[in-house]
Amino acid sequence: FVLAVHIWTVPFVFHVSVRSRLFILEGLQRYTMLFSVISLLINIVLNVTLIPAHGALGCAIASTISWGANVLIMPLFFDHTRRFSRCFWELFGPVLAKIPRVLS
Repeated sequence: FVLAVHIWTVPFVFHVSVRSRLFILEGLQRYTMLFSVISLLINIVLNVTLIPAHGALGCAIASTISWGANVLIMPLFFDHTRRFSRCFWELFGPVLAKIPRVLS
């Protein structure tokens, strides 16, 4: 079950990988560092909180939440990066919308 939760980090990791390259091309690399540090702090806090109670599953949940925050929430705070959250939904929204049908 741990891998079933952890697999949800893949779209976020893919998006951050591409977005980081775009940030460098556009001279916005300072946001890459800022978002990475904030994600790290979120991950540490969530790991300290979730691992004692849930073990490896807590770690998978913490990773998914911190990567998701990096993609969906953090870019919304800056004008130069806001469009990248919207870009994620344009790329992965149709795929994510099909998941409930696949699981049922």
